[in-house]
Amino acid sequence: MLFPWHLLGRLPDALAGLSLLLVPPLSAQKAVPSRPVLDKNAFILTSSGFKVQIANDPATKKLMATLPSHQFVMHDFAGSPRYLYADPNVCVCIYVGDGEAYRTYRGMMTSHLQTDTVAPDYGSEVNMLLRAPVSSTTLDTPASLGDFFRQKF
Repeated sequence: MLFPWHLLGRLPDALAGLSLLLVPPLSAQKAVPSRPVLDKNAFILTSSGFKVQIANDPATKKLMATLPSHQFVMHDFAGSPRYLYADPNVCVCIYVGDGEAYRTYRGMMTSHLQTDTVAPDYGSEVNMLLRAPVSSTTLDTPASLGDFFRQKF
């Protein structure tokens, strides 16, 4: 049998097309939960003891730009952990809480997932919000966290 040399010229096009199937779209990589989930999340954050810092001053705006949106960041402040949650979509604010507020929040959020009446897409959005906190030392500009806490607390 002869090798089909005429098809060899199309191999790069076929590999490029195959690679597009293996890479998830950008929208799937940085998904944002739906507005109803974010509204409920804001209510649960404040109910569990998180304080709201509206991003209307230079220090909070600077910090808001450095924090990942809709993911907790843990920062050591004066020997105790503080949890920050940036919400650029609903309140344009940063929620700040201690370890107790964070544990209460997780308990309230996970209790909703333990019922049979939760829609599958709601569960996946809540699980997105319940990702493990990122350490503030992994951020590009952790100095802005220090500026924020010196001015606010």
